[in-house]
Formats: sequence, C-alpha cells, structure tokens
Amino acid sequence: MQKAFWLPALLLAIVVLSPACKQESGTADVVPTSAEPAREGSSGPLAEPALPALKAPALLSELKVETGGTEPVTLVYQPVEKANYAVTLKQVSTQHPAGKTITMGMEQSFILERTLVEGGDRTGWAVQLRMKNLEIKASGKSKDKEMDAAMSSLRDAIEKARFRLHTTPSGKVEQFVLEGEGAERWAGMKDVLEQLVRDAVIELPDHPVKPGDTWQANRETKVDRRKTVNRLRFTIQSRLVGMTKLEGHCTRCAVVQTDSSFVIDGDVTAPGMTGRTVGKGLGSGVAVIDVDRGVIVKSAMASSSGQAFVIQSKGRSQKFDEVMESSYSQELVEPGLAESSKPTAEKGEK
Repeated sequence: MQKAFWLPALLLAIVVLSPACKQESGTADVVPTSAEPAREGSSGPLAEPALPALKAPALLSELKVETGGTEPVTLVYQPVEKANYAVTLKQVSTQHPAGKTITMGMEQSFILERTLVEGGDRTGWAVQLRMKNLEIKASGKSKDKEMDAAMSSLRDAIEKARFRLHTTPSGKVEQFVLEGEGAERWAGMKDVLEQLVRDAVIELPDHPVKPGDTWQANRETKVDRRKTVNRLRFTIQSRLVGMTKLEGHCTRCAVVQTDSSFVIDGDVTAPGMTGRTVGKGLGSGVAVIDVDRGVIVKSAMASSSGQAFVIQSKGRSQKFDEVMESSYSQELVEPGLAESSKPTAEKGEK
C-alpha cells in the first residue's frame, strides 16, 4: 500500500490507450503525471509547484485501537487461494500549460480479483490480478466525447488484461508480468502498472513489533511513461498503531499507519521533443491487517503531488506544471458477501 502514488495510472491509461485523446494545444501532447525539488532545466532552473494540502484518510479515526498492554506481534503476509477486493480510486489533476488551467477528475471503482497461481512457501508466491466490474466517472475537462471513447477502450482493455506478480511474505514485489489477451495494449504502460502494484502493498518488518514501533523502507525505480521517463526515490515510514477488531473481518487486527514522500527527476522522451521534469509528493495511509490470516482486510490512502516540466520542440521552449490529488480505499470481500458488491466511499465501506 505504501502510498497512493500509483493512482494516476488509470487516468494516464486513458490517454495511452486512445490515440484520439490528446491534451489541449499548448501542452505539446506530452502526458505528465506524478512528481522532486528544483533542478536545472535546459532553459533555466525548474521549481516544482506547491503541493495541495494532504487530506489524510479518515479510516484511523473510525477504528477503536488498543495501543497498550499488547504483546509484540509478527506481521507477515500469507498466500490465499483467492481474494476479491472492492476498490475505489479518486483523483484530480490540474495542469497549467501556456497560462491556461486544465482540470481533469476521475473516479474508478472495481473488484480486484487476486488468485494464487504458483508457490506458497517462505520464499514467496505468484498471484494473478484481474480487474472486474469497472465503473469510471469523469468530471471537469475529462467530460467530452473523446474521453468517453477513451474510457470505453480502457474498460475493454482492463477486462481482457491479466497481471502476474511474485511477492514475498514481507510484501516485496519481485516480479511483474503482463499476461492474457490485450496484454500488448498495456506494453507501453508496463512500468506504470508495475509501480501501481508495488505501491499497493505495505512492506512489513522482519521482526516482531509492538504498538508505537516503526520501520522504514526506501526504494528507487524508473518508470517509462512512453513520453516521459521518471526516476523516483521513495521513503516510506510505517508504524504499528495498535490492535483492533473489525466486524466481519478479524478479531486480531493490526493497524498500520504509513507516511511517505517521494521525489522525481525525469526526461521528456516524446518524438521530436527534449526536456526535463522534476517533482515531489507526500502520502498518508492506514491499513488493517488480519494477523492470523496474513491479509490486508481494509485500507485507505491519500497523496498529494506536484511536477514541473520544461520542453523544447522546433526551437521553442515551454514550461508548465501539474498538481495531483489522489485517494484510494479497498476492502476485502469476505466469503458469503456478493462478489458484485460495489465499493463505496471510504466511510462506511463494506
């Protein structure tokens, strides 16, 4: 889970999967999305835009958490034959090209199906992911005919796509592969989707922890977004808040809170263009983990990011920026509940 920085992936996918969907004139048809501190661009220093205020998820305040008098617990993921999650993603992107303001909003809800396909020992296991029952709602500049056509294309691609990942008991994703019909349509977004998957899992400590204990994970990665190549550096601080009970899910639940930050340093790689991009972002998340089953049963995250671009094309130089606000929630659909259950807003999810 680490943070919600993978949330722009579906919004970006709409542009990648639909040749008809382009940015307004003035953006040089570059598709930004993400976010680092001021660096030198080829036409002067680049300073990332101010970040929107981070709205921390309310899930923690809704839980009755025991923070004292508990024994240390060992947190470890366990292989599960099949698990379905009801997921809701929300994001708002605001871009400022050539003195203009373009706002795009998107909300997606779907069932994420996880199926164990290989392994299941202490070294890890392989899981196949599939998204079903996808619903997409667009707002602002996103609402037009081209966007509707692009979203239809996206739904079709998602229904056919399968993603396989190999994960360890601590939550590290060691391998990510696109599978199934339609996989070639996602090939240009493989790095983006892999980043999405890696960010959707909290890395757990390698030792028992008690309420108040913290652990840190650092990660560096490169994400090829076809028109930009971003180098990202993450710092994720996690803390065991305490233990709780969650009706319908678990009686021995660990509540983990994460606070994260990341920086980006990237290059524009679109045909006929050169350029640089820098950015930064913050994230906050809460996850409820069933200690006995070794699965996340409920989680919520929020992120705030900003990214600046400088682009050279045909002898002209142009700067613009983008800010992104994202939120994410998921809840395990337990046996006996309808698989078609729709994810709801963070408060009162079932």
